[in-house]
Formats: sequence, C-alpha cells, structure tokens
Amino acid sequence: MSRVLVATLLAAALAGCSAPRLAVEPRVARPSVSGHVASAAPGDPLTSNDIAGDLNLEEDDAAPGVRADLEFGSPHVVLAWSRSENEGDGTLTGQIADDGVVLTAGTDVATSVDLGLFSALVTFDLVPSETFELGLGFGLHVADLEADVVSREVGNPGRVRLDTTIPIPVLALQAGAEFGRFEISGLLSGIYYAADGDEATFYDVDLGARFRILGESVAGSIAAGWHYTRLDAEYADSNDNADVDLRLSGPYLGLTISF
Repeated sequence: MSRVLVATLLAAALAGCSAPRLAVEPRVARPSVSGHVASAAPGDPLTSNDIAGDLNLEEDDAAPGVRADLEFGSPHVVLAWSRSENEGDGTLTGQIADDGVVLTAGTDVATSVDLGLFSALVTFDLVPSETFELGLGFGLHVADLEADVVSREVGNPGRVRLDTTIPIPVLALQAGAEFGRFEISGLLSGIYYAADGDEATFYDVDLGARFRILGESVAGSIAAGWHYTRLDAEYADSNDNADVDLRLSGPYLGLTISF
C-alpha cells in the first residue's frame, strides 16, 4: 500500500510539472516526549502511566532529520525523515502488560522509546501566487516505533517490548509566505480513525522559518522551527487492552540548500 501511495504522489507531481525547484534541509531537533501509556490483560482495569512523570523520559538532545521540498508549479511534494530516542528510569503507577508479561503498579522500570518517522506528502495550490502559498493534499507517514519497558527490580524481572512499523495515510494542509530573504511556512497533516471500538488519532505539525544568507538561483538559508507529532490510540484484542498517547515536540535548527 505504501509503495502505491508514494508512486501516486510522484505521478501527481510530475503531471503538473513546470520548472521544478528543490530545497534540501538537514536538521537537528531537541524533542521532548509526553503523554501517557496504559495496557492491561483483558478484565483488568487500565491505569495510565504519565510518560514524562512516571516513566521520567528525558528529551533527546540531538535528534537528526532531513526535509526535501520539490515544487513543480502547483504540486508541492514534501519528503521528510526524523528519528528521536528518549530514555528514563521511573516507577509505574499502573500496570503494563503485553502477551502475558505483566509489570505491576509500583515496579521500578527503565524505559526507552525510539521513534522514526518518514513522510511523503503532496499538496496542490489553492492560491496562485509567488508570494503566498495555500495548498491541500494527501500523503503517507510511516512510523517506526520501538519501545521497551524493563523491570529494574531483581526479584521481579520482566520486559514489555513494542516493535512495530505503522503506515498512516493522511490529509495535508500547507501554507507559507515569502518576503524577500525571509520565508515562513506551516505544514499540518493528520487523520482520525474509529471502528469496532478502536480509535486512533495522528497528526503532525511542522512550523518553520528560513532566512536566506547567500545566493538566489542556488541559495543557502538558515532554518529554525517547531515540530510536533502525536499518536493517540485505544484498542482491545484477545490478549491486551491498551491506551497510548505519545507526543513528541520541540525546536529544530537546520541549513537549507535550494536550487
């Protein structure tokens, strides 16, 4: 499914092809993690563990990422990748269970969360202007999530591990404005899903500014902004009930090369 959607994005962009422009922006971000997580065996009550408080996950001091913008007249394609790693030691206020492994409330645990996010989005301009941009479109995020919660108690061993890759089709809204050497932009994408008692909400926000420090046809700019990602899901199956709300947010700095 993901390969078909990415191919559709590229085909849609090339269909409206004019003189293309490419901007590549390596980034370094400092995301903090927040939200809550709860999981329990069927029949047991769900009690949330605060990710920043109970699990004490610390922010990632230097999370790498890169974004590429390809503009073909009206179609605007955004390809992006980022990865963050957050770790911490804390104490559970509610149990966490998965596939028969149960870590009870009060257990001292070491937790790590590793989230990689790849994005492929295309928007189509609603405002035909060189100064202002407003576009609607669609795309795909792929979330590569690895999470470990491990007991630190000698007499109470146990480990709950999550390792999954989730393709997420989304709708996208993009806006921006350019004033001489200064440019601001915003990109919002997300989706809501509900079926058979399961619910999931995902959205991603990228707000940024660029200031061109050299060149025109081939230009270099300093970039700064704020990136926010949220994945909120509730589900139940024959093995576990779960309520996970994972939020990553923080500033970034980058250097943009465009031509």
